[in-house]
Amino acid sequence: MQYKRIIIACLIVVLALCASVFAVSAAETTPLKVSVGVADATPAVLQSGETFDVSISIDSNPGLGVFQVELQYDAENLEYTGNKNGTVFTDPSGILQVTTEGNVVKYEYIGINSDKTGTLVTLTFKAKTTISPNGACKIDTEKMAGANTDNLLFYGALKGGEAITLEGNPDSIHTHTLTAQNVDATCVDDAYTRYTCTAEKCNYVYDEVKANTAKGHTPGAEATCTTAQVCTVCNVELAPAKGHTPGVEATCTTNQTCTVCNVELAPAKGHTPGAEATCTTAQVCTVCNTELVAAKGHTPGAEATCTTAQVCTVCNTELVAAKGHTPGAEATCTTAQVCTVCNTELAPAKGHTPGAEATCTTNQTCTVCNTELAPALGHKAEKIPAVEPTYKAEGATEGEKCSVCGTVLKAPEVIEKKSSAWIWITVICSVVVIGGGVAALIVVLNKKKKSK
Repeated sequence: MQYKRIIIACLIVVLALCASVFAVSAAETTPLKVSVGVADATPAVLQSGETFDVSISIDSNPGLGVFQVELQYDAENLEYTGNKNGTVFTDPSGILQVTTEGNVVKYEYIGINSDKTGTLVTLTFKAKTTISPNGACKIDTEKMAGANTDNLLFYGALKGGEAITLEGNPDSIHTHTLTAQNVDATCVDDAYTRYTCTAEKCNYVYDEVKANTAKGHTPGAEATCTTAQVCTVCNVELAPAKGHTPGVEATCTTNQTCTVCNVELAPAKGHTPGAEATCTTAQVCTVCNTELVAAKGHTPGAEATCTTAQVCTVCNTELVAAKGHTPGAEATCTTAQVCTVCNTELAPAKGHTPGAEATCTTNQTCTVCNTELAPALGHKAEKIPAVEPTYKAEGATEGEKCSVCGTVLKAPEVIEKKSSAWIWITVICSVVVIGGGVAALIVVLNKKKKSK
């Protein structure tokens, strides 16, 4: 079965049986047979998210009281999701647990002997990615251990990657080889002889006790306030230290001591400082009112000025009041009134009182101090158009005047009227010419009539 081989390669099965004082031969004991496997329907390749079960079973049982199974798995590709207990170890008085640590799942039972066969436990795993279960785990044979109540020690091994049964294994059964060690009695424990098996991997130990051999304690010095009474042989405490008997409570300056041995129980508490000393108040102990630090006195700051008082630089208490300003000359139109000591402005300059608005030729001045506030505006020249002379009226040249106040800046010059003599000459000449023409026409017309 391929899947059984795969999951067997993922298990660490440790089987050991702790032996008792009585040895039993291999022929008289049922051989222990253990098998592991997965369901036949498990796919050869697991897809991400798919799960499969691994069952661990006992096929032949000599009567086990202790059983351990460890599984190391490929935690990078497989995830352990849980387990289901089988039918072999079900006694409620036993201790059954399945624990995980890193990539190891450990099954362990310690309790009442059971000779049942069947499934021990079923472990469930889930694939984190597409993976073949083959090679996903490895087995550590040194972790295989278990024990039965017939005091036989079994060892298991692996061959070819598969678990083998213990039947016929030359190391599966042995008779204890015991060594004896005598242990002397103590004050409270009886003497005994300890028998230990020297076989490899066998942890069998048996103690044979010699009753009523304990010696009892030997008391030492009486207990004091701080030291117990102990046995001088084994140093076990027989009577506890009595403890101190406290005297008067410690104060700020005196210790509390034991009234029996005078040992200091609590040191003087020391003063509990109150508020820090100030300029005017001392610092005192809040418990006993002892003065710890005297009042410091004021630390004068800068000298008082016109507007600021002199204060203590520590507590800001006023030491000298502000002196007040010493007024200088009254404020004028352009100068403020200031303090003659600190030059602080006491009254602002009053400002000018404007007189009449400036004109083209006169300035605007302050009516109080006669200071010029605005210069004369000056004339704004505007052309006076030239006028052509006619036969009836005189003409004029171009001039200039102020567009604001109308003052003539450049007077126009008069141009005489045009003369009409040449007109009359032209009229007379025209009449003469026209009259001569008419006369000539009449003469020509008369001549034509006569010729007819």
